[in-house]
Amino acid sequence: MVQLDDVEVISSQSYPATSTTPAHHSVIVGCSPRKVKTTGSALLGQFQKAGIDPKMRIAEFHVTEDAVVQPGKPRLDQARMFLGVGRRRSGGLTLGFRCA
Repeated sequence: MVQLDDVEVISSQSYPATSTTPAHHSVIVGCSPRKVKTTGSALLGQFQKAGIDPKMRIAEFHVTEDAVVQPGKPRLDQARMFLGVGRRRSGGLTLGFRCA
């Protein structure tokens, strides 16, 4: 089990289906507070656009259409979300995300 603090949605994106690819949706989340002075201006703009404080870690997860959460809305610990952790051959961790 992994415990993450202060998890919030930074952005959500939906891509329509084309003739070669199916429609897909993604949610970008951030966790762990970060100081404003150590955050780059491009990232700082994304956080300000979402109306949240800067985050240390950022990850994008592909989700189903009904699992898309709008930026700045309820924190993920209040929604019914699950985070799966796996091991990579290189020794790193992989994170998987799905909505219940």
